[in-house]
Amino acid sequence: MAGSISDFVNRILNEYKDEKNKKHAQNPLDEFIRIKAPKDFYETNIISENEYMVKGSAGNGRWATTPWLAIFDISVTTTAQKGVYIIYLLSSDCKSLYLTLNQGCTELSGGKRFVEEKVIKIMKEKASDVVAEIDNRGFEIGEIDLGGGLSVLGKYYEKGSIFYKKYEFGAVPSEEKLQEDLSKMVEIYKEYVDKNPAVQPESEKAVEIMNEKIDKNMILYGPPGTGKTYRTAKYAVAICDKLSLEEVDEWEYKNVLKRYNELKEEKRVVFTTFHQSYGYEEFIEGIKPELDDDNNVIYKVESGLFKKFCKTAGKSHVDIGTSNTDGYKATGNERLWCVLLGEKEDENLKGQCYDNNEIRIGWPESPKFINQDTEGLGSNNRRSLLYFQDDMKKGDYVVVRSSSTEIDGFGLITGDYEYDDSNREYPRKRQVKWIHKGSPIDIFELNGNTNMDRKTVYALDRVDVNKLAQLVPGANVTVEERPHVFVIDEINRGNISKIFGELITLIESTKRNGAEEAMEVVLPYSGDLFSVPNNVYILGTMNTADRSIALMDTALRRRFGFVEMMPDVSLLDGINIVDNSVSVNIGQMLRVINERITFLYDREHTIGHAFFMKLVQGSTVSVLAEIFKKSVVPLLQEYFYEDYEKIRLVLGDSAKKDKDAQFIQVDDIPDDLFDIDVSETIDISEEKNYMIAYKNFNNIMAYKGISKRL
Repeated sequence: MAGSISDFVNRILNEYKDEKNKKHAQNPLDEFIRIKAPKDFYETNIISENEYMVKGSAGNGRWATTPWLAIFDISVTTTAQKGVYIIYLLSSDCKSLYLTLNQGCTELSGGKRFVEEKVIKIMKEKASDVVAEIDNRGFEIGEIDLGGGLSVLGKYYEKGSIFYKKYEFGAVPSEEKLQEDLSKMVEIYKEYVDKNPAVQPESEKAVEIMNEKIDKNMILYGPPGTGKTYRTAKYAVAICDKLSLEEVDEWEYKNVLKRYNELKEEKRVVFTTFHQSYGYEEFIEGIKPELDDDNNVIYKVESGLFKKFCKTAGKSHVDIGTSNTDGYKATGNERLWCVLLGEKEDENLKGQCYDNNEIRIGWPESPKFINQDTEGLGSNNRRSLLYFQDDMKKGDYVVVRSSSTEIDGFGLITGDYEYDDSNREYPRKRQVKWIHKGSPIDIFELNGNTNMDRKTVYALDRVDVNKLAQLVPGANVTVEERPHVFVIDEINRGNISKIFGELITLIESTKRNGAEEAMEVVLPYSGDLFSVPNNVYILGTMNTADRSIALMDTALRRRFGFVEMMPDVSLLDGINIVDNSVSVNIGQMLRVINERITFLYDREHTIGHAFFMKLVQGSTVSVLAEIFKKSVVPLLQEYFYEDYEKIRLVLGDSAKKDKDAQFIQVDDIPDDLFDIDVSETIDISEEKNYMIAYKNFNNIMAYKGISKRL
């Protein structure tokens, strides 16, 4: 037989228990599960690459309690977090491997443990439905037992099982029997898919529960180095792409960052950091001085970061399809421009532009490219030319004015600025793909009940592109309110009352635009009506070592949910530093240090695991020494106000007899330090001289000696 299932079954049962105590990165067993085993399963010819995806996982950066290998029908799902699929699951004691028809429902939980019962209820109902309509073909029916110490995800695997076969360590059947079992399970899977043609990766129940349990306003808080900022990227991606946190946790972090940066480019995620001088003017709106064209000082109301963000988020995502176009997607970030085509709306010029998919304006007597210093132009004409030349962007939208209240052209700008004198009167052009042309559309109401200007080019900022799209004759418009995430790093460092002002009430989920108790306020400088859209999520981070949560603004605390992020030393338990035959387990080392900090200070000033994660890539004493020099010792100095005796207690230096293994060394002050007798003012015998012994940071015994438990 071409492929081998028995190789996978035997290796995972025989090797996983030992290998999971070793370094995860570049481990041969991990690479076998992820890369080689899926290829072997395809080579059995039981499944086709065109219909199925085979994926294996033994963890991401650390060993999983429940490693797995799954077979997904790509018409149903491609992830173990949702849909129905075949999956091999190893028990926590590594003695049993289950072949199961299972279901992924972690998407239902939204990462919240307190909806676990509701999720399991849905899973059991689904399993009962499948059992009722499909013969089990000799497989066991119902839940499996993966043992103790499971994560929530592991428990879902247990409860989600529909049919299963159990293989025991030391009693693995022949390759022929393993392939026969898989063939039968694939038959069941195919029958399930055939009988459920409308299976969707995301059920309505999933969306409903996700929306219930993800807080609109949330703060991740904890000591330094616990991965709060790291976690916000995962939260933002999960929220914007409507995924569960567990599902995003399966991604490599570089892929999370890639998607996070894409969302920032789309302006669906905005990141800012609060500080003591951050105020209402930067956050909501303020008055800023600037010079007009005649160099006179004028005062302009300028929107702040959060107001701009809410305006963007409030624009629904619209897909436009018409009888004469391929369809367009507006993200809500585009600008809308109004163009006057020729004097008195020159019909010949319009016809040329509509036929050739372009817009054109004149000024043939001026240079091809103009700037603020170009002579012979009035301020309005100069502004129109610069708008057309520099400010318009590909992806922006344009309307063509036909009267003071109507337009007869609406299109997507697809080209950069060009100077094309094939039309000598109107040589300046941009390519446009027309969404609508010909019949007039009244946009007076969309434009705030205001007539359009007769300027050649200007931004039509009052008009919502997405609402305009819904007025296009014959358009097939799909409207979607896409989630947007506003990330505030170090939220507790700002003066909340000063920054949010009267808007603190509006961020409550019940006061959002569209909610039953929706509220809006009149902003003090612009006079604009303002409300917070319902699709805006505010995600903050807070360093508890910087300021206790108890000291936070009460108004803020009432309106935010809080997620504690404490050091997770279990992430470091698989890292061992070995030097001169001496081994130090980093997880246990940090566990001891944090227990001592908690006793001497409090749990909010412990040291996070994130400082040590670089050891995953290089577990050497020199890397560990850099972490202690640049992060651990400076944090301890800050926490204990340079009380070096307490720092020595934390690092175990007080118990080390070998001074070459001490991080902080202590000596008595010599009696002859001063040339005179100072005993009446200073008791030198009680004073100590402390010195950070940086050379000892490269001594493995300095770390081994932190505790007898190492």
